[in-house]
Amino acid sequence: NLAFGVNPVASMRKAAQRRLEGLLRKAARADEGGKTKGVFWSPLRRE
Repeated sequence: NLAFGVNPVASMRKAAQRRLEGLLRKAARADEGGKTKGVFWSPLRRE
């Protein structure tokens, strides 16, 4: 672990965040065209 110079807690947190972002993106894609959560997701989708 220390040989890589990686903080295990930080890497775990980063992995969890990446997983969470993936879930959010998947949910946003699933809601595409759906009126219910359109208002909720639109600010996140704005480029």
